[in-house]
Amino acid sequence: MAIPTISDLVLYVNKKLTGNDWNTNWRKLINWLTDGKTDIKVKSLEISAEGGLINNGSVQQSGNLSIDGNITASGNITISGTGIFTGNGSGLYNLTAAKMFPYVPWCINSGNRNVSGDGDLIRVTAITSDDVITGYTVDFNVGTGTYGNIGATSASGEHFTITSLTSETISSANTEYFIFVKKGETFVTILENIKFFRQKIAPTGDDVVNNYVWLDTSCESLVCRKYSSTAGEWEEWDYVPMGKIVTTSLSTAPTITTFPFNQNEYSVNAYSDVITTIYDKATKYPNYASIRQVLNVQDNGSGTWTVDSDGWVVAKMVANFGNFDTVIKINNVSIFGDVANRVLSGSEQHLVGPYPVKTGDVLYAHWATFWHFTNR
Repeated sequence: MAIPTISDLVLYVNKKLTGNDWNTNWRKLINWLTDGKTDIKVKSLEISAEGGLINNGSVQQSGNLSIDGNITASGNITISGTGIFTGNGSGLYNLTAAKMFPYVPWCINSGNRNVSGDGDLIRVTAITSDDVITGYTVDFNVGTGTYGNIGATSASGEHFTITSLTSETISSANTEYFIFVKKGETFVTILENIKFFRQKIAPTGDDVVNNYVWLDTSCESLVCRKYSSTAGEWEEWDYVPMGKIVTTSLSTAPTITTFPFNQNEYSVNAYSDVITTIYDKATKYPNYASIRQVLNVQDNGSGTWTVDSDGWVVAKMVANFGNFDTVIKINNVSIFGDVANRVLSGSEQHLVGPYPVKTGDVLYAHWATFWHFTNR
């Protein structure tokens, strides 16, 4: 970097500066500012609103660059190494990047893992009174010993680090405790016996229940919402699911689940009416030994069954005689036929599936039979 020095100018040394000397000095000053060949070092530079900064070369930024207005690039902006853009990204457009999102949103991204490599963030200790278990203390594997910190990203894409979490207590049997974290909070939020929804439109009917959680996929960025019976609406709720604890009787050790890291069970690049989860496609397969018949309607009536565990279903329709209007539905969505247009005749048979289902899904059958498999 060649920065001009005072020795480059004609100086007063035992003689007055002549007109030519002043002319030479002013020409050098003007050349330094205009010839495009001189390096200049300053502490700060302020450009008026009527002005602008034009750079035909390159800019090397070693510190932080803070922009309150807009930055427009007709060329390329390259982030090398491990550098990233930070912020909510609401002002970015026409952006091409090898990694559009540095972190997967609405999930835990990193933290303690068990020997199998799965996330392991939650542990419980029984609380006893007169040798009877009355509840459990819930602690979190973060920030002490070899556990390390937890990295998480909200639905809106804001990444944050958790260095510690305070203990909690649970004391109810036959309960699902869902655990959430939020940026800036050193405690968890626990919701009991809730449902998750990942869809474009707000849940309706029986699914509008206080504290139920909806991942709204209709926006440019995902939005997490929680239903408030007080407000009567789905309010924005920027919390991140960590895992869950399921109790049966208190005398039986609860089941602890840390939700998989970097998986929000919704593909942020596939906005579809049919939500197919990355996790299900990658790692969940039917446990064929668990097959059981759960719904059998072989007459002109109809029947329903509520799925009691995550897994898969297959359905069979058989017309042993005559013609039958055969229908199967999952969550009131017709999978095969409807009473108006799908008729089996004679000895015609159809086997359809398998279809992935989650706990709480509702199956409907009319002249049909359902079988259920759990996951491996």
